[in-house]
Amino acid sequence: MSNRRRSAGYTEKIKCALNALTKSDMEVIKHYEQISIRPNLSSILPGQHFTASELRALYRAFKDTLPICRDSFRDIYANIFPHGDAEQFADLIFDSIVRQQAECVTFTDFVGVCSTLLRGTVEEKLNWIYKLYDPRNTGKIGWERIFRIITAIDDLIEV
Repeated sequence: MSNRRRSAGYTEKIKCALNALTKSDMEVIKHYEQISIRPNLSSILPGQHFTASELRALYRAFKDTLPICRDSFRDIYANIFPHGDAEQFADLIFDSIVRQQAECVTFTDFVGVCSTLLRGTVEEKLNWIYKLYDPRNTGKIGWERIFRIITAIDDLIEV
């Protein structure tokens, strides 16, 4: 069989596979393409509390764990807190890091939260904590949300 004929056969198989994908499948593929493309580190650097070399080191560490989706995030917290139930707390932190409707943590999100929590000003840290308590940015914190966070922390450190 010639290479041209073999290539045409593969092309036809690929077309059939692509036609079988649903709209949600295509959205997931597009999302993973976006998070797996190396970001322009120089565009991320302004506004962060890291040097260019620190940012490159963070990217090298981060790219090996891509993608960090909700389940992966829960696993990371479960390894950090093996004696407690980390799922609720991991979900709270995950929701405070990712942008609305996102399924995975991007490198830009990761750098932003690391910059804030590790080297941010007191005001930046307080703003991040407030975002944890008010993830929808309504300007109000309800008792239910406070109870959920306290319960998640209690479950996390429970022995």
